[in-house]
Amino acid sequence: MVNIVFEDSFEGFLSALYWAFKNDIKNPIFLKAKKPSLFKTVKVQIEDDILKKFKQMLDEETIELFYDCFCYDEEKAFSDTYRSFLFYLEYKHLKDVNQDFIRNLIYYRKSVNRERHKYIGFLRFHQVDNILYAKFEPKHFVLDYLGEFFKRRYKEENFVIHDVKRKKAAVYHEKHLSIEAFDKEINIEKDTYQKLWKAFFEAVTIRERSNARLQNHYAPKYFRKYMIEFDN
Repeated sequence: MVNIVFEDSFEGFLSALYWAFKNDIKNPIFLKAKKPSLFKTVKVQIEDDILKKFKQMLDEETIELFYDCFCYDEEKAFSDTYRSFLFYLEYKHLKDVNQDFIRNLIYYRKSVNRERHKYIGFLRFHQVDNILYAKFEPKHFVLDYLGEFFKRRYKEENFVIHDVKRKKAAVYHEKHLSIEAFDKEINIEKDTYQKLWKAFFEAVTIRERSNARLQNHYAPKYFRKYMIEFDN
């Protein structure tokens, strides 16, 4: 049994899938970088142009489905995605719902989408001077989606959406959105605007990203479509 450890990003996950495929690994277990394991472990680095490679192998709809399964954020979903990847490469579709792993992918997508829309309606921001701050503990990784959504809704504001469970935050500052590691507790009752931003700047060091890194960030088309409709 081989455990494949990948960087906690969609590009990292795709790199792990690609590495397992290239090396003909049978029944691997996919783990995020910080999760310990007692078994043989291979740490996979992000492949150059990994999104480009996958777009040559898969259609856009399938890549978006794999993204949702990554957001489901459980080992079973990662393994089912790998099995589906191999199936697609052989048959050029994922329409065979007699395959349990394909049925599972549909379930993962529905579960992630339910939680995204739940938090669009129920996420609560607190005003701390002139910054909006919200913290939550979602079951799935929905921070990317919420960051993009609220960037459109609050385009003239500065805001932070803090996923306490994953120790990450969507930080929107001066019209720049980024997803950053963040493990500090914020006390809404006591922390001022200055303290809040100081904490985030110290933790994430907001900086200009290279064009290459920005190009590697995956945003599914349905993200963009949804946001365009919201703007109208």
